[in-house]
Amino acid sequence: MPKSIYWILVLMLVSSFSATAKERVSGLYRVEIDVTDEGASSRSEAIRKGLSEVITRVSGKANISGYVKIHEALKTPSSHVRQFLYKRKGEKTVIEIRYNRASVNKLLADSKLSIWNESRPVTLVWLAIQDGGKRVIINSTNQEGFRALLKTNATRRGTPLLFPLMDLQDSGKVKFSDVSGGFFESIKEASKRYPGDSILVGSMRWYGGSSGWKVNWTLLSNGQRKSWTSSGKQKAVVLAAGIDGNANLLAKSFAHSSTASTTTGSGGNILISVSNINSLADYANVTKYLSKLEIVSAANIVKLSGKEALFSVKSQGGKEQLEQQIDQGSVLSTANASEDSSDEVKSDTGNGNNDENKQGGENRDQQAGVDANTLYYRYKP
Repeated sequence: MPKSIYWILVLMLVSSFSATAKERVSGLYRVEIDVTDEGASSRSEAIRKGLSEVITRVSGKANISGYVKIHEALKTPSSHVRQFLYKRKGEKTVIEIRYNRASVNKLLADSKLSIWNESRPVTLVWLAIQDGGKRVIINSTNQEGFRALLKTNATRRGTPLLFPLMDLQDSGKVKFSDVSGGFFESIKEASKRYPGDSILVGSMRWYGGSSGWKVNWTLLSNGQRKSWTSSGKQKAVVLAAGIDGNANLLAKSFAHSSTASTTTGSGGNILISVSNINSLADYANVTKYLSKLEIVSAANIVKLSGKEALFSVKSQGGKEQLEQQIDQGSVLSTANASEDSSDEVKSDTGNGNNDENKQGGENRDQQAGVDANTLYYRYKP
């Protein structure tokens, strides 16, 4: 194949990928709070409650009570408000409050808390409910009351949800016993048709009396499995605990430091050298993988050399945060720069020990993207 045509195919293929695991969540700095009246006292309390919710949503941190600066800010929450207005929703009066993004972010930075930006992973929810003799898996159209509670809490935490269709294709792969019994392989297989890499599995059962509801939750994300339980007499409480657990775990992976350094390039550009790439499909797979990382907004090929590819990655966090996310996956393994630089680069640097040779090697390394700010990985097909 002519080299020019090969390059065209590479660019066409890798540019066709989009980060389907992400969804841009709007309104992170906006809340609606029910109020009994439009008086100053009710408004002040709503603003305080709303600011607490926004801080949790943006930082991904559920417990913020121990942070001194936040504790002080909640005493005078109006200083962080950009706009508010009252609205009628049926029989209720609500106040919509919009908070100042820069002010809230500065508060988080001053408190050394992370910031979870608007680009967030979509969570596919498989929830099996057993209430007496009734057994059902929630889908995109049934169990409106349960779905509404899940969505309300997902909005509170800023975590987009998706529910399976449970059509013939889904029901042929996933049974009620798979979800309730935690048979995750069939669930993961059925989930491949949906966007997103985060899967929340819940088995919810009504035990009655003083026991109430109990839910066993498991989050499958980034190749890891995390489980927890929630229980109580009110289904709203146990479902909220499921969404909180999901948000807390995702925030640990995807919220980045508010003070993270991006000295690796303007706009957070970081170079990643990947070796062991032997085909067009390998180039495509690595590009797709890097693009789907939550902290990455763009991944582009800079150079192809032998079996190596140099990528320029636009990261919304620092170099450390990017390394952590890559290490959580199974597509790339850490490599040594000296071992994985291409034969072409190695032959250019020479074996001499004099200053001239060293300087020449450094210059060529920089031209090839081989420097202290480059991350080195090996592709694992």
